[in-house]
Amino acid sequence: MATPLEAVVEGHVVKTPGVRGGRARVAGTRITVADLVWLHKWGKTPDEMRAYYSDRPLTLGEVHAALSCFYDHIDEIEGEIAAQDAWDADFERRRAEHLAKKAASR
Repeated sequence: MATPLEAVVEGHVVKTPGVRGGRARVAGTRITVADLVWLHKWGKTPDEMRAYYSDRPLTLGEVHAALSCFYDHIDEIEGEIAAQDAWDADFERRRAEHLAKKAASR
């Protein structure tokens, strides 16, 4: 049975209140587990993921620890991804409405 994500140490994965919304991330970076899960879903290999988000390339251990964390806490991480998708969709909807109003007022 997986430990609660709040207690995750999992080698390279940490959660810090106030950093990236307290979501699980690679220690010493702002790269969340969900960020790497997106790359995984897009078909990127762990080696390709290493340098995708960071000026400091991640180690393969960091990438694999993040993916391991995802598989141990899939419901929580998928929930974070769904919440981000909903926020993005709402933002785009509000942006389109704003631009339409702006164009109509010209």
